[in-house]
Amino acid sequence: MATNDLRDDPSLLSFLNPSSENIPSDLRDLDQWCAWKREVRKGKTTKIPLDATQGNGNLASTTDPHTWASFAQACEYAHRQAKSGKAKSGVGFIFAADDAYVGIDLDHAIDPDTHKVKPWALSILARLGTYAEKSQSGTGLHLILKGSRGKRAGTKKPHEDGEIELYDRGRHFVMTGESIETPSELRDCHQALVIS
Repeated sequence: MATNDLRDDPSLLSFLNPSSENIPSDLRDLDQWCAWKREVRKGKTTKIPLDATQGNGNLASTTDPHTWASFAQACEYAHRQAKSGKAKSGVGFIFAADDAYVGIDLDHAIDPDTHKVKPWALSILARLGTYAEKSQSGTGLHLILKGSRGKRAGTKKPHEDGEIELYDRGRHFVMTGESIETPSELRDCHQALVIS
């Protein structure tokens, strides 16, 4: 298995802005990573997970751990993709049913004109007090915390002028490392998941 220590070749992290070190080590230490590429399907742009262990462009499955990689493998593969100019690429973290993590996606949480986090999203950030980063679009936020959704795999609902999605399995989050002013650790927010 590849190491998660990329200090020997920091150029592999150059596509992450500003730094992969902002991504909590709790996540980096897990072999639940994929690369991704942007693709248009049925007229909609989506981010397709790629199996970084083989490096051959095969798809990763968010429900098949055999297609998941270490953080280092995902970074290396995404770096090669970006360097080749084949496709916009990066790394993603895969949520598994047997891990302790929940991802919350706050769509349209950042005003595209002012680049400020909207009040409704600030309220959620303050309430949960966990690691958060800007999404790849620059207008959303990804929060990752410790907790569980029980038997429900995910929830998606409108909120204010945005949308909230919660997932704890069968999904991947594109990770940017572009953390905002929130704690760097993953907080246990099991009781706070009532927003679902």
